[in-house]
Amino acid sequence: MSIRKIIALSVGLFCLISAGVTLAQNGGDSAHGEELFKTYATACHNTMKGATPDMYGVVLPLHGIVGTEAAQTKGFFYSKAMRESEIVWTEENLDKYLEDPKKMIPEIRMEFVGLENQQDRLDIIAYILSTQNDDVEEETN
Repeated sequence: MSIRKIIALSVGLFCLISAGVTLAQNGGDSAHGEELFKTYATACHNTMKGATPDMYGVVLPLHGIVGTEAAQTKGFFYSKAMRESEIVWTEENLDKYLEDPKKMIPEIRMEFVGLENQQDRLDIIAYILSTQNDDVEEETN
């Protein structure tokens, strides 16, 4: 890992730790976020603890994603743009990404066009955060 990536990851983690009230905690509804996740994301993502990408490298697990650097899940086929993005998945970055993925990272493979409604984005982020607990073992599919 390059020093640039280490610094980016460190800054992202610092922002997560020092943020106080997070975006999703400040108005995110995880139950509604779960419904939105089922509608928009389950074809390509799940939130199951311990899940690995499917055999085709298409379904990307999101359990534990908050606070990690983009493109780090082994066995998943990331675009070059995502691999080189050096993004750390903070709540703020997830919000920007969910709003318009291709604006944030041009030339990604993901076909999702984004969600204009910020409350919907905060709800999805709240749901993803709710699955980060190590006790969560249910799969959303």
